[in-house]
Amino acid sequence: MRDATVQIGPAEVPGHFTPGELLKIALAACVGMSADSVIARRLGADFESVVWAHGTSDDEENLYFAIDKEMLLDLDALEEPDRKKLAAIIGKAVERSCTVSRSVQGSIRLTKTVNNEPF
Repeated sequence: MRDATVQIGPAEVPGHFTPGELLKIALAACVGMSADSVIARRLGADFESVVWAHGTSDDEENLYFAIDKEMLLDLDALEEPDRKKLAAIIGKAVERSCTVSRSVQGSIRLTKTVNNEPF
């Protein structure tokens, strides 16, 4: 046991996460962790990033049909060709290492972007 607690409940209960929110958190965390080392090699170990997962659901069907994973990075120090190369490398790292994405791929449409550019 990790001695950690995650409170699960309806959206209207403060301090609780819904199962859908936990799915999006798992996807965002997996993307960030999968890409961490390849980004650090190019931007330095102290880089900052923000990773979001936005879900699109169908309330009548009670399911997610798309989740967009978005990573925001400060790439000002890189030239445009290097930015595109890094995005491609991030994409490969996520495809290879993100177990959560690979587990739901095919059931849910997943898109990935770095600074609004698909990868």
